[in-house]
Amino acid sequence: MRAPERFVPLLGRWPAIVLASLVWAAWHVAIQGTGRPGVDLATVVVNHGVLGLFLGYLWSRYRRMWPLLVVHGALNATALTAEAARARGLELTGTLIGGWPEQPGLAERCNTEDLAEAAGAPLLGAVPWGAGSLSPEAFRAAAPKWLAPELGGRWDAARFRESWAAG
Repeated sequence: MRAPERFVPLLGRWPAIVLASLVWAAWHVAIQGTGRPGVDLATVVVNHGVLGLFLGYLWSRYRRMWPLLVVHGALNATALTAEAARARGLELTGTLIGGWPEQPGLAERCNTEDLAEAAGAPLLGAVPWGAGSLSPEAFRAAAPKWLAPELGGRWDAARFRESWAAG
């Protein structure tokens, strides 16, 4: 996503981000297309174009590649894992966020929606960063705060999203 940086002097911030997003989306048609050009273009422009806008915004704000790589990698890993599970006849109960930071940034806050969408399964919990260092007893005692009722906890996805809404 270095294209926005190169186009900004010529076009301005948001036009450069939009142009880079369209290029990003078009590239994904070539690698993810199904052979139905109209449908492929519409699907990829909507899905990847919107993601491209978000990644372009992250680039313009932070001028670092790591937030972009983390967001893109997390979404791809989630989608590919869900696809592989379904191909093997497994039903996905939900998505669980591991390593939720104490002070999440914009990328993490946006991923609360995007991860569930990428998996095609609801968000069912968020385990805080550092939970793996707890003793087994402390982990078991705290886990209900992090997990939805479907997983034996009392965590509430709507309240979680509300408290960490992106913006």
